[in-house]
Amino acid sequence: MTKSTKNKSRKRRKKKAASLRASDGRVALSQRLAPDDLVPGLDVAILESIDEFVVPTAVCGTLECARIETFPCGTEALLVLDVCLPFVLVRGAEAAFLLDVRQCRLARLDKRFARRVRKSVKAS
Repeated sequence: MTKSTKNKSRKRRKKKAASLRASDGRVALSQRLAPDDLVPGLDVAILESIDEFVVPTAVCGTLECARIETFPCGTEALLVLDVCLPFVLVRGAEAAFLLDVRQCRLARLDKRFARRVRKSVKAS
């Protein structure tokens, strides 16, 4: 075995070991996204939903706006198809739909994790 083939095989072993470490026991973290960071092909999930209501107040009989942030229970992996701010066209497990980024906060998902979520949703 020549020196160059030894180096090549050593590099292959290191690369294989690195790929095994990345896929076994790796903890993926989602990252909160600004609306400007949204691009087609990105895997996202709804992190928070923002609802606003007009509420009458007891003082002076005026109306005030109440803002409520909720965390969705059954969020799914969404694929960004197109962006025209403040609207984002996404595809979920069932169909494509439109999101208004003024009414929700999105998080970027790891590609491997999003693929696994989609597979598990299709299987069930």
